[in-house]
Amino acid sequence: GGAHPGGSHQHGRSASILHRVVAGGACAGGEVSQRSLPSLPSGRISVAAAAAEGSRRRIPRAAPLVPQSRRGDCLGLRGGGSEGYGTTDPVSQFGKNGHIDQIEYALKAVQKGLTVIVLKGEHTICILVERRGLPKLQEASSARKIHQIDAHIIGTMAGLTADARVLVDRAQVECLNHRLEYEDCPSVSYVARFLGDVALSYTMRGDARPFGVSMILSGFDLLSKDPDPDAPPPKPYPVPRIFLVEPSGMYQEWKAV
Repeated sequence: GGAHPGGSHQHGRSASILHRVVAGGACAGGEVSQRSLPSLPSGRISVAAAAAEGSRRRIPRAAPLVPQSRRGDCLGLRGGGSEGYGTTDPVSQFGKNGHIDQIEYALKAVQKGLTVIVLKGEHTICILVERRGLPKLQEASSARKIHQIDAHIIGTMAGLTADARVLVDRAQVECLNHRLEYEDCPSVSYVARFLGDVALSYTMRGDARPFGVSMILSGFDLLSKDPDPDAPPPKPYPVPRIFLVEPSGMYQEWKAV
């Protein structure tokens, strides 16, 4: 009423009521009293109703995905749980017995695999692999458990065949990179250490599981002189070597596996 000359007191009162209605709808969550609407002029009722309706349709605040009492427990979540619930710790956490449960389960998967035996002699390596009976319509070449990693390295596995295929591919690529970079073939111990590092990296991630397979690498290496003065001199010819790489990332050299 004050903005227009000759405005009546009724218009000023209507404006103040409209201001209270809009302010009440914006601050009190859209609860508008119906008693104040009849006092407004007919031209102002639609404006107040529209303001009240707009305040009712406001998007509510999104509730936190993680409850307030559990936010501190979910800080270590690295994949696995949905919306902060479920597992609140990575799968690589140590148990109360000092072991990592996922690695123990991976070793059980290895024990359920078929038998693999690798022996070495003075100049030879003998590999024996157990195979299940294949269906008549399946190609025998598609069910291999012996893979050539490099020209002088053979890899066999016990456990999940799908996991072994990933390790075999990684080892073959690493051997090619070693030849391109150093112009020399990698040693069996080098490939075993590389696969051990790959297997170890999957035990320290929360978004992946350990490999359910053990790899046996066998090949021939031309050994260099040992710095230990009491060690026997190296042989002038390549000697057979056998390494076992476990799902935990540990690798060791064996005379027979």
